[in-house]
Amino acid sequence: MCPWNIHDTAIRMKNGIVNVNGGVFFEPGDFSITVEKGGATLSGAVLLRRTKNDFIALSDATSVCAFGNLYVTTRYAFAKGAKISGTDLV
Repeated sequence: MCPWNIHDTAIRMKNGIVNVNGGVFFEPGDFSITVEKGGATLSGAVLLRRTKNDFIALSDATSVCAFGNLYVTTRYAFAKGAKISGTDLV
């Protein structure tokens, strides 16, 4: 996976569970990953040049996990209720 020059979000979760293992997110838009509902796990990725946050979890998100990723800066925004785990987010 190598999203590049996306205007909004590289990965948008609307429901279910997504596991992303590896990839380069170069200019993925405002957010690298948006979890609206369901859960997401990200590991082994490189995240560069996003406008706002690497992760955003909205109020219906159930879980977000991130570990073993490389960031220029770690930034995230989570609504209350989502289970947050992984060494990148604590």
